[in-house]
Amino acid sequence: MALETGRAAQAKQLYESILAAAPDDPEALTGLGEAEVLLREYGPALVHSRKAAEVSGERPDLEARARHNAGVALLLTARSQEAKRELEAAVALDPASWRTWSALGRAHDAHGAWEEARVAHEKALALAPHEGAVLNNFGMSRLSAGDQDEAAALFVRALEASPDLAAAETNLRLALALDGRYDEALAGIDAAEMPDALNNAGYAALLRGDYAQARSLFLRAIDASPNFYEPASSNLRFLSTLEQRQSAAQEGP
Repeated sequence: MALETGRAAQAKQLYESILAAAPDDPEALTGLGEAEVLLREYGPALVHSRKAAEVSGERPDLEARARHNAGVALLLTARSQEAKRELEAAVALDPASWRTWSALGRAHDAHGAWEEARVAHEKALALAPHEGAVLNNFGMSRLSAGDQDEAAALFVRALEASPDLAAAETNLRLALALDGRYDEALAGIDAAEMPDALNNAGYAALLRGDYAQARSLFLRAIDASPNFYEPASSNLRFLSTLEQRQSAAQEGP
């Protein structure tokens, strides 16, 4: 119950108490690994999840959960190839887990395997069509693949499903900015959030090669901040370096 209601620290303590008496209990090991993932303790999570998979016996449901937890821990520590193997094993054991399909999609994204990623994200979406996190992850996949329009549509759907999902709103604004739709990307931003939004839009313009617009947005971010705003200042310095290199390349030897 502690784990299901988001009390990961309490769940960890309870599972550790169980394991003190029964160190090979597969349910406790699986739950402990999941709690540690939520607490961002990825090293211990991987150890406990892999042990849980080993001792799960005739419980494919537990092995699937344990491999999912191991895959997520690997994914979040930039070991995406290992993560992919664990997550593929997990979905083979439990094809109805939208969380595992979504994580597998992210593992494919990490390698730029866009078609494999699409298949995994679509399977997750078919299982959980109104889950904001699934829609947001799918949107990030399409954004990384360079499809800003599909990404924006997915972020809109994510916000419709989960209006408080801040990541989806941020990602939607990024998708719009990467498509050159800067005014739309900045629409409705609160004054307190405007420096970050302008800086993000400026970085999107920089990635597009729209240096004049990027400079304008970075300067606006600095002006909108009540204090010295290092992110935009740093981006301005980087932009100046890029412009100097571009100028030198155009002048030639």
